[in-house]
Amino acid sequence: MKKIVAAAILIALTFNLYAQMQTGGLPYTLSVENPIVLPEPDAIRLPALNMRQINEEDTRSAREGRIELFSRYHYVNLTQENSGKWFTMPNGDKIWRLKISAKEALAIHLVYDRFFLPEGSIMYVYNEDYSDIIGGYTSANNKASGVFATGNVVGETSIIEYYQPSTVIGNPEISINKVGHAYRWVAKASVEQKADPCQVDVACSPESDNWQNQIKGVVRLLLQGPGGAGWCSGSLINNTSLDCTPYVLTALHCANNSSASDLNASIAYFNYQRPNCGSGTPSASQSMTGMTRRADSDDGGGSSGPDYLLVEMNNTIPSAYNVFYNGWNNVNSGATSGVSIHHPSGDEKKISTFSSTLGFSGWGTSGTHWRVYWTGTPNGHGVTEGGSSGSPIFNQDGHIVGQLTGGGSFCSQVPSPSPDYYGRMSINWNSGPKNPGDALKNWLDPINSGVSSLDGTFVPCGVATYDNSAVNAINAPSGNYCGLNVTPSIVMRNNGLDNITSAEIEYDVDGGTAMTYNWTGTLFPGNTETINLPTITTTAGSHTFNVDIVATNGGSDGDISDNTGSSSFLTVNPLVATLSIVDPACGATDGSVSSSLTGGTPTYTYSWSNGTSTSDLSGLGIGTYYLTVTDANGCVELDTAVLTNPGAPVLSASATSESCSGLCDGSLDASSTGGTGSINFEWDGSIGMGASHTNVCPSTYTVTATDSLGCESEVTVTVGAGANYPTAGFLNIPSSTSIPVGSAVTFINQSTGGATSYLWDFGDGSTSSATNPGTYAWGAAGDYTVTLYAINGPCVDSITLDYTILPNSIDEWFGRMDVKFYPNPTEGTVWLELANHQEFDLAMDVRGVDGKLYRTQSITGSQRQIEIDLSNYSAGMYFISLRAGGHQLVQRVIKL
Repeated sequence: MKKIVAAAILIALTFNLYAQMQTGGLPYTLSVENPIVLPEPDAIRLPALNMRQINEEDTRSAREGRIELFSRYHYVNLTQENSGKWFTMPNGDKIWRLKISAKEALAIHLVYDRFFLPEGSIMYVYNEDYSDIIGGYTSANNKASGVFATGNVVGETSIIEYYQPSTVIGNPEISINKVGHAYRWVAKASVEQKADPCQVDVACSPESDNWQNQIKGVVRLLLQGPGGAGWCSGSLINNTSLDCTPYVLTALHCANNSSASDLNASIAYFNYQRPNCGSGTPSASQSMTGMTRRADSDDGGGSSGPDYLLVEMNNTIPSAYNVFYNGWNNVNSGATSGVSIHHPSGDEKKISTFSSTLGFSGWGTSGTHWRVYWTGTPNGHGVTEGGSSGSPIFNQDGHIVGQLTGGGSFCSQVPSPSPDYYGRMSINWNSGPKNPGDALKNWLDPINSGVSSLDGTFVPCGVATYDNSAVNAINAPSGNYCGLNVTPSIVMRNNGLDNITSAEIEYDVDGGTAMTYNWTGTLFPGNTETINLPTITTTAGSHTFNVDIVATNGGSDGDISDNTGSSSFLTVNPLVATLSIVDPACGATDGSVSSSLTGGTPTYTYSWSNGTSTSDLSGLGIGTYYLTVTDANGCVELDTAVLTNPGAPVLSASATSESCSGLCDGSLDASSTGGTGSINFEWDGSIGMGASHTNVCPSTYTVTATDSLGCESEVTVTVGAGANYPTAGFLNIPSSTSIPVGSAVTFINQSTGGATSYLWDFGDGSTSSATNPGTYAWGAAGDYTVTLYAINGPCVDSITLDYTILPNSIDEWFGRMDVKFYPNPTEGTVWLELANHQEFDLAMDVRGVDGKLYRTQSITGSQRQIEIDLSNYSAGMYFISLRAGGHQLVQRVIKL
């Protein structure tokens, strides 16, 4: 097998940097602080799709191996002349807006058969709530063909906004001939995934750890075709001229029926991937519109060949996209392991892994495809879906060995999905019985080197693949420094294909003694790292800083031409101001400040906080004065002068905080030393004169001490707020407060207000400090008071509840029961009064002297007075008995 590295086939080349295809920014109404209210744009309303028919067509397309569409077209003729609404601003700027609504559309994308924007104008497309904005599009998007397209904007409605400043010369041509009505595979704000859940993001580790370069080369393709648009995947691919030609390899069935005009309106999205494994929102801003068919297998999309298509982007890819041109291998032997990187259902970029040798197979014809079985990994079990078609499959060396035609793998089959099939690069390479179309080698090996594999590369593609590091920039030192110390900072770029994990950096000033700094970390190919070097102390004057990356990964660099850098800088002696202060006399304004300077570069400018611009101040009273000195190089020195009365009292003060909120029982105390004669203390806040004060409310207070000469000193202290009073409360279960001895009561604390501790007193000498003491029972009859104290520091609230604890036997109760009958004798009614029978129920009956029962009645424990009506009884003697628990009390009553 022959292999070539870029250094062996390096040729001279030049390349142009094109502007980014979308400039970003915001449309007028969002970019101006107080925008003019624009008139409502004219609306074009398009009908819903016939989804029954479309579903049948999509099922047939999937079965026949054709691209699976996500949108269908409404054919229109909408221009800036026959549709929409123009508005002229007061300053002469013009805005044209057009609203397009498609019923039940998940998103709208647009195809333009004529598109031209004058230089200096800009266009955006957005939905009604501005949640999805694409653009801005400028004259950089003008194509020679005049064909253009803009990608999906989520929702049923899209608004096109064209803005032309008054200074712009010329008129736009915006002619929309197709409105793409998306009906599936569109991300919504409420739906994070379109792809099936077993798929693995390219941000996931460890699956993507060894494939960082290859990931940067895989693209999402929105391919226009007859009747609609579909998603496919593809990869940028290197060629032996090493000239960064923007070739993209995909599958022919993705664009088998697409015309040259369709391809001119197709869009490639770069780096459309989540920033984190399983989360984060991708950006669709790195996109390019327009591509040209260069070569294909001419096999009907895999029916009789390997199903490959090579297109070339119509413009150079912006360098800011940091893309990787993937390498390839055309040897006819199966890879032992590797990955496929793809955009299932047009979703964020995913990675699928295989760990068994690729098998020989076919699609429409035998021997044209690789058969692959996918393997589960720590973050999922990657498979493929619609939208994955055309994606590259990489061997264990990171080279493309085929492109996806299709297969039967689904997440629902995990952990044993069916195989997928990739057209073989070895069959793509030459025309023949199994490749009725173009020989791919004519495009990927234009210098006819005969190599069987080629490594991938970053821009510039002519740099040798074994080149590692480069000094990309020197952030510091550069320019002028207001001192002698500088901290160098350089930007190192990885121009190679392997990760850089260590670098030895030598640096010096003016070619003097070299210093060494050893950097460690992980720098992926194509990425940069800012490295801050240790601080250097120089002498005053002009200097040159030199830096050299002498080794990476413990070895020499293959291309040392970009490993060095230098910068010029100037250092000066530090600017230092010395202030001499004369304090004013008490109550006078005869103080002064004079300044002297060393270092820096004349001429100096002075700026004092009192507005003076001279070097010295005079006629000053007590206070603080700030000086800013600036030298000729812009170096700044800041100083402060504090003028006081040297004979003023030296004052100290203290405050005691309020004990509990609302008591206003704080205190203030002041004392002083020094000063002349007697000292008067005066407090603000209506406190008044005197050194000490009590019953002070929480606040901040300033005390002024004044001596007999009028010299003053001030101190500010704060009386803090006291702790809040809690509110005590509890629940007792049962709620009755008259219970027998030994009956358990449950107490539940319901205090509020932030108590920090509690004390329960049960009235019998027992206490508890628990928040909730649980149950409690008294051991002896009697009257008790339960008290709960809710405590927050010195702040205490309490609540009480009185209990009567009763004897716990019927014998005792009956013996203590107090019974009264009156009047006796009676002419009709006898009243029975009861006391001390409490919780016990009684049975009462009335009998004659012959034992005859005249009346029975139950008396509950809560009854205290019972009326016994004898008015209908004959005159004579009757016996009223009360019974409970085997005890009986009998009272004789005379009826008159």
